[in-house]
Order: sequence, then C-alpha cells, then structure tokens
Amino acid sequence: MSTEKNLALVRRVVADIWNGLDLDLADRLFGPFYINHGGIIPDLMTGPDSMKFAVVLQHTAFPRLQVEERGIAVEGNIVELKWVARRRSEPGRTARRPPVRVAHGTTLIRCADDQIAESWTTWDCPADGNVTDAWAGNPLLPYRLAG
Repeated sequence: MSTEKNLALVRRVVADIWNGLDLDLADRLFGPFYINHGGIIPDLMTGPDSMKFAVVLQHTAFPRLQVEERGIAVEGNIVELKWVARRRSEPGRTARRPPVRVAHGTTLIRCADDQIAESWTTWDCPADGNVTDAWAGNPLLPYRLAG
C-alpha cells in the first residue's frame, strides 16, 4: 500500500467512523486481528469490533464528540496522527464559548493489506502534566515519526 493510500485510510477513519459514526465501515478498514495498544479497551477485544466499541463508548460519554487532525505524517506503512477530540457546538445554537477539548494525543498506526493492522495511542493529559505513554514496549518505536 502506498504512503498516499495509508494517509487516506487513516483520514477516512477519522472522518467517516469517528466523526461520521459509520461503524460498519470499520469492517472494511480494520484488519480482523486489529489491536489498539494503549487505547480505550486494548485487552477486552480485537478486530473491527474493538474500534466500533471504542467509538460508541466515547460518543456515549461525549455525545457531540468530534475528532480533529492536528498533524499527520506517513512513512511507508506507518502513519502518525496527532489528534484532538472536542465537543461540537449544538446545531442551531450560537457558540458562546470555544469548543471544550475532551482529550488530545498521538496515535501511531501500522497499515497492512489496505487495512489498519494495529495502533499505539499516547493520551496527553494537560491538566496535570501527566502523559499515559503507550510507546513503552512498542516494536515500532524506531519508526516514530515527528517528535
């Protein structure tokens, strides 16, 4: 898979699954043994169902959740996505204050056979300065792209 296709694949996940809630699309974009190391539920389930569960869980907790790309880099089959999750304004209402940031972080994604095979997520916690670091023990660490 070309770097352009890997980039488009990751952007489609953000736009169509996380923001568009097209959960069935996960069956096509995620490999059958996909695992999100350091994600929301890394040890409970794998495959496309783990992505569907994570999206539903986050949208249940934060009903107007929107994930936005803050930066993206690709090298071969590895994509590094810097993201922020915010609360969308309610339709028809004038925003009186800026969107509330729910979370932000970086996800390192390995693509294989036109699907996402696995990913590692680092959650940044700016309120207390702590970072939950999923990079430890990551076999792709030498491939981490932008610092």
